[in-house]
Amino acid sequence: MRVVICGASSLVGTHLTKNLISQKHEIVRIGREHFRDVKYLKNSLEGAHVVINLCGESFFCKWDEPYKHQLYVSRIETTKKLIKAISQCEIKPHTYIAASSTNIYKEELVHNDKSQDFGSNYLALLVKEYERESKKVEELGLRCVIFRYGYILHKTHGILKMIQKAYFWKFGFLLAKGKPLIAWVDMDDVINSLLYTIEHKSINGIYNVVSSEVVNIKKFMKILGKVIKKPLLFSMPNFFFKLLYAEGGENLLKGSFVVSKKLQEDGFIIKNESLEESLKKIYK
Repeated sequence: MRVVICGASSLVGTHLTKNLISQKHEIVRIGREHFRDVKYLKNSLEGAHVVINLCGESFFCKWDEPYKHQLYVSRIETTKKLIKAISQCEIKPHTYIAASSTNIYKEELVHNDKSQDFGSNYLALLVKEYERESKKVEELGLRCVIFRYGYILHKTHGILKMIQKAYFWKFGFLLAKGKPLIAWVDMDDVINSLLYTIEHKSINGIYNVVSSEVVNIKKFMKILGKVIKKPLLFSMPNFFFKLLYAEGGENLLKGSFVVSKKLQEDGFIIKNESLEESLKKIYK
């Protein structure tokens, strides 16, 4: 099968490419240079069976106005160009898979796969617009699958990298205002959900992809400290957290209780449900 991966150099893209190659799929890697010319992008998409959109700058950075613009361009503008290029293909792919985020949801509520209670902060609005643009591919007759992933666990990226900065100084990530919930997912489950979707055409629509063990930030930190043998000693002051991540920090740690049920009903089972066991695997 010919699979196009947009954002192939990303964390998920790198892991996914390795797995697909081992399964003898033909891989087309799409990078930034493809989006400078729609014709070039279109030629790369011609004859593909599956397109997977993993494009997007990391959320886990300090947000200023220029970086917020990068977040927008890397998701919304690239998706628009991608779908425009697909529309021009003579032989179009049959499947389009988009990697979205549970950050779309309104904080401090319970959300299943059909939830429409979306947040109003910048990150939630960004994710909402990204999904709206992604769904336009259905007008071209493609199967459209949107995965709302929780925080993907990897020790050099994302939320673990962010929290490890606090542990380097032996600070705990305990914020003064509330105990935000962390909906997380193991990298193996992320990759396997994509592989499963490529092979099973019955998967269609929007799915939450998270572990059933949603924890608050305090429990997350305690379990991580236990695994990496760095006990929780202090609380991190809010001003220090804002200094590191600015508006990004305020957006990222407004969590909800997210339930992943639909995907499992459609035959895919999330295997890594224990935060402690996932972290032990990562840091072994």
